[in-house]
Amino acid sequence: MQEKAKIYAKIRRGTSYKLAPAGTLILSAIFTALSSIITAQSIGTFHFGGNMSRFIGEDAKYGIENMFDFKFGYQVGFTQTFGDFYQFEPGVFLINKGARYEKDFIEAVKTVFNLNYLQLPVNFKVNFKIGNLCLVGGLGVYAGLGLWGNVLSDGKYNHIEFFSKKDPYRALDFGGQILVGAKYSRVGACLGWQSGFTNISKDRKINNSSFTLNLSYVIISRCRDI
Repeated sequence: MQEKAKIYAKIRRGTSYKLAPAGTLILSAIFTALSSIITAQSIGTFHFGGNMSRFIGEDAKYGIENMFDFKFGYQVGFTQTFGDFYQFEPGVFLINKGARYEKDFIEAVKTVFNLNYLQLPVNFKVNFKIGNLCLVGGLGVYAGLGLWGNVLSDGKYNHIEFFSKKDPYRALDFGGQILVGAKYSRVGACLGWQSGFTNISKDRKINNSSFTLNLSYVIISRCRDI
């Protein structure tokens, strides 16, 4: 019980937020790389939606049960899709992840974890066309860069500084995802599941996990059938 209390206390902890110069350089490199994405025979799509996320991993469990509940988050982004039947799809998203803690395993304190990332997914999809309707499914990976966040507990905010050596949260998050969706003309919807490969904590084994739902609209088209 005492060991679990220490784990929970470290997960809750945060520091004042400040974006370090290293983060600025990384963001600059990311946007420079994305400027070369748009080419001929491709589709650019705007996405917006929500997700249900929580922490998973060895230190997220109490016995066989997960200590954390799902919390609602948002995501908004842009993808560029290349190909017809087999598709390659890089993109960029702003996404909110985290978890809620309300269970009386250790202490009956409601705590909400909010982690905001710049996320770069790369998906490999198969596209089945039925007239103007397209059914898609695919697998992908993503890399996320923590921008800002906070931990709300007892009505108080503890800000997260991703690039601080003292903060318990890592700035980088890598993971995979599964996607299924449909698109009619320019409008679409997509369901997904994301699971982190790496620990988001520097001293505990916890990972991000989320179920996502996006609505989408094609805003750039260089294909004849749209």
